[in-house]
Amino acid sequence: MAKDWEKEEMILALDFYITHRPKMPDQNSEELNLLLIDIHKVQKIFGHDKEDFRTLSSLNLRNSNYLAVDPTDDRKGMTGGVTKCKPIWDEFSHNWDQLHKLSEQIKNFTLENLDINDDLVFDDVAIAKEGKLVTYKHLKRERNAKIVREKKKIFKRMNGRLFCEACKFDFKEKYGKRGEDFIECHHITPISLGEKKTSLSDLVLLCSNCHRMIHKKQPWLELHELIEIIK
Repeated sequence: MAKDWEKEEMILALDFYITHRPKMPDQNSEELNLLLIDIHKVQKIFGHDKEDFRTLSSLNLRNSNYLAVDPTDDRKGMTGGVTKCKPIWDEFSHNWDQLHKLSEQIKNFTLENLDINDDLVFDDVAIAKEGKLVTYKHLKRERNAKIVREKKKIFKRMNGRLFCEACKFDFKEKYGKRGEDFIECHHITPISLGEKKTSLSDLVLLCSNCHRMIHKKQPWLELHELIEIIK
């Protein structure tokens, strides 16, 4: 029995539907076969077995499910998958450009992006909007060692110590030598808003608690919003 669709698969399928509506390519078309290749790549990343791989028929069915939730089309579509498709539709229907950007990021994702030495456990709610793959990419971007070291060095030079820019927590003050020069680094701009060269002004130093609160749900909090909550 095929495993449930990953969110990344649902995003790819919706982007395909939006791109080609109102007339979907037929089952033997090159376009649908290319989508199937991308879907299979996502399935491999998530450890699906070949026996569970989507088929062209299942992609056609998913297109029909999206048709059923499309308010711009009077055709009925297949309602069996509406409960899974409607939340994805509602999430991106206000911004198809963002959907397309995320779809392209998923297509271009490679397994090497998963090698991030993650020292945080992010709740499912933190990846609800963009999906695991895009969040992993964001985390890897946050943990670019060179620019993070530079950010810490300049911050310490200016302030004399490292502390959370939101709550002012100081790891060295609390944990002594063990906490010296420890702080987490958050990238302000979600990667889904577009690739760009990271500058020091894009980074914020945060304690573990504040970092997790920023990531807890979408849209991510801005620093000033988190500070207001803490007050």
